[in-house]
Amino acid sequence: MEINNNHNQVNIYDVSAHAGVSIATVSRVLNQSDKVAEKTRNKVLASIKALGYQPNVFARGLGLGSMKTIGIMVTDASDTFLAKCVYHAEQELKNHGYSAILTCTGEDLSSKKRSLKRLLSKQIDGLILIGSSYAEKNISDQDYLRKAAKSIPVVLINGRMDGEGIYCIYSNDFEAMFQTTSALIEAGRRRILYLYWADSYSGRQKLAGYRAAMGAAGIRVDDHYLIKAPRELAAINACLREQLAAMPDIHLHRQSNPVYANGKDWGSASHTGKNTLSIAPPLVCPVDAVIGAEDIFAVAALKLAQEYGVLVPDQIQIIGYNNSILSQCTMPELSTIDNHCADMAKGAASILIRVIEGQQVSQETMVPCRLVQRGTYQLSERTAVSCSSVSVGSSC
Repeated sequence: MEINNNHNQVNIYDVSAHAGVSIATVSRVLNQSDKVAEKTRNKVLASIKALGYQPNVFARGLGLGSMKTIGIMVTDASDTFLAKCVYHAEQELKNHGYSAILTCTGEDLSSKKRSLKRLLSKQIDGLILIGSSYAEKNISDQDYLRKAAKSIPVVLINGRMDGEGIYCIYSNDFEAMFQTTSALIEAGRRRILYLYWADSYSGRQKLAGYRAAMGAAGIRVDDHYLIKAPRELAAINACLREQLAAMPDIHLHRQSNPVYANGKDWGSASHTGKNTLSIAPPLVCPVDAVIGAEDIFAVAALKLAQEYGVLVPDQIQIIGYNNSILSQCTMPELSTIDNHCADMAKGAASILIRVIEGQQVSQETMVPCRLVQRGTYQLSERTAVSCSSVSVGSSC
């Protein structure tokens, strides 16, 4: 490796690259941490000497020759969950005197790589990845992030990947979905439709939790009950109609004038006198519960159920995921799993700052999930949804 003899331009990144260790390790050596192996410490000190790196007192106090600037990568800032994460992460950074550079990468791998390259050219001190799609299904597609983590600490929100210098904070999506599905089954719901879109790390965990709960109850998951649709209301609605039409023994008819009372859709009605309500006959429907991997899927299911006069939650119970603002914009309001997006985002920023400042931090942190019970799901006295949690956020 070529040695930069201009001491004024040598920084923490040069020392990290020369020694072949992460900047977190260099930081610990600078701060005389006892968490560094003697062999590694000597290697870092040798690189500092060879490069002529001279950290000042201010830089040593920060743990790095820090620019106090963090890069944030997000696939889609228009997504409500991801946008909320961006907001809370940026606010937490600001509270600690750090600024942020945001880039929207899209889902394409080559675009993600280009975005990271641009951020690294800005001499950022750390990187926050918002969204589990960065934990690529093909492990080798994560290598560009592992390479970056040799120079700067990387924190992934809502996903999991291995690598030195990579820290992950995520909710236990598998357990949350397993417990929720199991609660529905225990309450007598066995024809449970699952709506999803993403094949991301989080998406795979949720689907696996649903499958595991159905399997544990001895219920075969028919393909008709797994609907993958684009994350847009009209597209979800179209996919639902097509799939439901293909199911046996379905007799749905559109209600021309749905009426709501006490938060329930009571079907088509006509008033024959004061406080008199004529209720449409019950419908035969092959689905008695719907779980949406995101709230937008559950909202689409609720809208279609109301259109056909299916009683919610009497005939069909519906549960979403993320506890987004969408869940409170329906009638009845949507029951949903809260994976504590804000806690994950704030926790990610806090983890990154502590690593930059040379503190010892666990590489994995799990936040709790909580079922928020509203009008589309009634939890019976004998069922409960538990969740696993450590470190961040409130308990169930």
